[in-house]
Amino acid sequence: MIKYTEEKTFTQDQVQELFKSVGWISAEYPQRLHKALMNSQTVLTAWDGG
Repeated sequence: MIKYTEEKTFTQDQVQELFKSVGWISAEYPQRLHKALMNSQTVLTAWDGG
């Protein structure tokens, strides 16, 4: 079951892994990427398990 949430409970490593999996260059800057997401007004995530 997929869980959708607006909570920012993701780690920097999880964000980097996701962005690397689709080949996005922003994955090379995990601290900036995580900071940008954490400071965004709205972030929606979808979780399938962990």
